[in-house]
Amino acid sequence: MHYCVDGDVKADFFGHYGVNEAFHFTPLAVSAKYQRQGLAKKIFDLTVNMLRQIAQDKASPTHIKGEASSNYTTKIYTQQGFKELFVNPFDSYKIDGQIVIKNTGEHKSMDFYGLKIA
Repeated sequence: MHYCVDGDVKADFFGHYGVNEAFHFTPLAVSAKYQRQGLAKKIFDLTVNMLRQIAQDKASPTHIKGEASSNYTTKIYTQQGFKELFVNPFDSYKIDGQIVIKNTGEHKSMDFYGLKIA
């Protein structure tokens, strides 16, 4: 838990955008039975497009924050134009000098993202 909170503080989404409210994606995940079909990306894209329409209809900015802990999710965020605010490497989180988050395969960090939709 401390690892996520620490990353969120360092990303400083609300300070970066100067706002006090936002939509928040957490987490992007698909059941193993339905993986590798592009469903997370489709749901994410539809949701971001819906928020773009809301921002346009109300003629004021809308902000979205989120985290990615896999290379797949990172790709989804960047394809939608999200800005990477902070990268928190898994091997940087240690308790008593021991790395806590291990065996993550190719996924090496939790990345914190933000998007302002005007």
